[in-house]
Amino acid sequence: MSETDYPRYEILTSTDPGELSRAVCCRIDEGWTLHGELHVAAARSGVVYAQAVQRGRRPTPRRQVVAKSVIPHLGSGFKPFY
Repeated sequence: MSETDYPRYEILTSTDPGELSRAVCCRIDEGWTLHGELHVAAARSGVVYAQAVQRGRRPTPRRQVVAKSVIPHLGSGFKPFY
């Protein structure tokens, strides 16, 4: 497996949420995808916002909850498990 087969990660950080948002949008326009959730941490200099982005392999899509109407054979007792 070559080095290009592995995804590349970057962690974008900023003390300004607007600046981080612009940086993330630029990466997405360049073909990067979000990796994980936005993180917010308190630091001596104030609040720091961080978002990881990934380039390379596409992330595995998350499962979708199937709506009740799609599975009529479960009857009225069906309750979603989320």
